[in-house]
Amino acid sequence: MRWNSPWPPPRRNATRDGPNASTSLSVEPSADFLEHIKITEGPDGLYHELMQTVPRLSGAVARFTREHNMITGLLGDLVDTASTPTASQDVDHVRDLGTALLGRLLRHRQRGSDLCYEAFQIDIGGET
Repeated sequence: MRWNSPWPPPRRNATRDGPNASTSLSVEPSADFLEHIKITEGPDGLYHELMQTVPRLSGAVARFTREHNMITGLLGDLVDTASTPTASQDVDHVRDLGTALLGRLLRHRQRGSDLCYEAFQIDIGGET
């Protein structure tokens, strides 16, 4: 069949369309999120710095650590579900898991930005 459109044909995405599509889903987001956890929770991470400079934010830091565990679980659930042979039959469930994960990530990102603003703008005196 010949492509008959004014736009270029869609490129085949080996990661998305190949036989190892679920592998790429499990490796890339998981690795990125684990790197985020390492940067924030590690011994020289952001949370350690916050606890040293702004100890009153310890409750927020504890909440973020719990959120990391929750998001890791949601990510694992999505990868496991999308990796099963029946995932194509249960697209609605996979979509719901992905939507829940994205919502949690968006809220986590916003609260993280708010935490950094509160810690560094207010307490360190970034105001003019």
